[in-house]
Amino acid sequence: MSAARRRQTRRPSLPGWSRPIAGGGIAAFAVLLLGGVLERVLIGADDAAAARAVREITAEVSRVDAALARAARDLAGRSEVRDGLTGDLPAVRTLFDVLRTAAGGRTVSDLAITIYDARALPRAWHGRPAELRPARLLSGPAGFADVGPAGLRLVHVEPIAAPAGGSGPPARRLGTVVVERVVSSTRADGGFAVPTSVGRAVLHPGGPGAGGPRVRTFAAPGADGTARTGASIDLDEVDRVRARWRRRVAALCFLVLAGATLDAAGRV
Repeated sequence: MSAARRRQTRRPSLPGWSRPIAGGGIAAFAVLLLGGVLERVLIGADDAAAARAVREITAEVSRVDAALARAARDLAGRSEVRDGLTGDLPAVRTLFDVLRTAAGGRTVSDLAITIYDARALPRAWHGRPAELRPARLLSGPAGFADVGPAGLRLVHVEPIAAPAGGSGPPARRLGTVVVERVVSSTRADGGFAVPTSVGRAVLHPGGPGAGGPRVRTFAAPGADGTARTGASIDLDEVDRVRARWRRRVAALCFLVLAGATLDAAGRV
């Protein structure tokens, strides 16, 4: 076949502007596809999203509760704490330093710590603790949720006892350690709002909170498995998170197509 014939039968080439348009369309489709996959993984359907919120809330409450209990037990067993309850001024000053160091060396930040004597009177403190009823302070070891001026807090109470004397009478109670941490200061829907990856949940210290056809309620246990607070997640909140995610994916697709259109315009 002659060269002239080959030139006549050669397929016409696509215009230069069509390539960025085609590439932009493919890229936009890939963004949509990846956005849908990630939405299912990160948010999921309603039941999966509610289960994710339950896992996150229960894990966080248990983690904080365990840290409070460890800190309270450690302090209750320290000789510096027992010495600080004797009324000796240098020992009391040392007690304030002990509390400051103990609060700074924990895996959970923003702890408030108070040392009470046997009459439930505060002797030393760190942070911004809230008041507790004397009956709470003079009880045995306990973890619970309570509402104070700063918001909803998790609290652990631990007795301070004199060193045991072998097989003699029970150790005399010298005082009490209270370790607490505010977990939410934002009031919402009769409780306190906390963020999750699928939207805002609400903690209800007095119980599970009001249910509804699209509200999932549950109890958030502490490290010992007993409930510390009720909680709920509204599936309408999950819908809002899902809608925000889809708007962002759509905006990214628009940016991809806009960039491709500008590229194509420069090739015309």
